[in-house]
Amino acid sequence: MRMLNMSWNRFDTAARNLAGRIRHSEIPISAIYGNPRGGLCLAVRLSHLLNIPLIVQLPEVTHDSPRDILWVDDIVDTGNSGDVARTHYRVASLYWNPKAPWRPDFYIYKKPENSWVVFPWERKLFTIK
Repeated sequence: MRMLNMSWNRFDTAARNLAGRIRHSEIPISAIYGNPRGGLCLAVRLSHLLNIPLIVQLPEVTHDSPRDILWVDDIVDTGNSGDVARTHYRVASLYWNPKAPWRPDFYIYKKPENSWVVFPWERKLFTIK
């Protein structure tokens, strides 16, 4: 399996490109939610770039709720973590695995086959003894 190590610089460039795609889509977004761990860094960055509030708790969904919240994760790989979210919210990610059962509304990279993406917040920067 090939490891793809994303740097902070590449993350920022990808986040800026993702923000541009979201902005130019003209899909109304009222708030951004980051899936804990993987999506939170990206959600914070998109919140700043798009000047859209970051929320830490999703509102209760009803049958007539507007789909104007952006649910963010670092990757849509198996599709499991965002499977329910995609029916109620817009979904954005840095990577999308074409083998996933669904595609996010917004993404930057297609995950290459037989690869594992290591995001900058997942790398060990130092060791505490």
